[in-house]
Amino acid sequence: MSGHKYFESQGDNEEVILVIRRYILGIFEEMAFAFIAFILIFAVFILVPLFYPGLIQSYGYNIYVLLWSLLMFFLALFIFTSWSLHYLNVAVITNEHLAEIDQRGVFTRDVSVMTLDKLQDISASQDGFFPNMLNYGKINIQTAGELPNFVLEFVKDPHGVAKNIIEITEAYQRKTSNSGDGDRRNAEAETTMSSKTSNRGD
Repeated sequence: MSGHKYFESQGDNEEVILVIRRYILGIFEEMAFAFIAFILIFAVFILVPLFYPGLIQSYGYNIYVLLWSLLMFFLALFIFTSWSLHYLNVAVITNEHLAEIDQRGVFTRDVSVMTLDKLQDISASQDGFFPNMLNYGKINIQTAGELPNFVLEFVKDPHGVAKNIIEITEAYQRKTSNSGDGDRRNAEAETTMSSKTSNRGD
């Protein structure tokens, strides 16, 4: 496995089993505004010279090109920023923890980490035309007590991923349960040995 650490409390020997990034095709849903804006800007700057050639001549072709360039620049910047935030939002499942990295801005992100034994109910859903057509959706993870729940959005094959998370969680719970049984047996053995030693001393 790679030595890359996704979150600060990740142990050196902790195995990364699953890395969940937002499905790239899911960005089309977020980019609907940008697509509509691009169509409108393109239509305006193409149709204005055709129907109002005098307007371009009055204000100058260079200003027209400058405005077009600025609008396209900010549109491209919006698309790039949205794509970056979309890609940098990631959930990491190790053999011990679930970590969700929520990139809220270019320089702002929240990291939530929880041990797998705190996960209680894991379900997947696909709502809407695009999620069903492109096979992406949402995974809801309920946690124990007052702990915050996890919501993973734009997950490719959400039902398959949810099944994997459940299997990883169950494996961790079996491991910790067996470890607890072993510690209890060792403690009982130590108690028995101490009792025998005390009896011999008497």
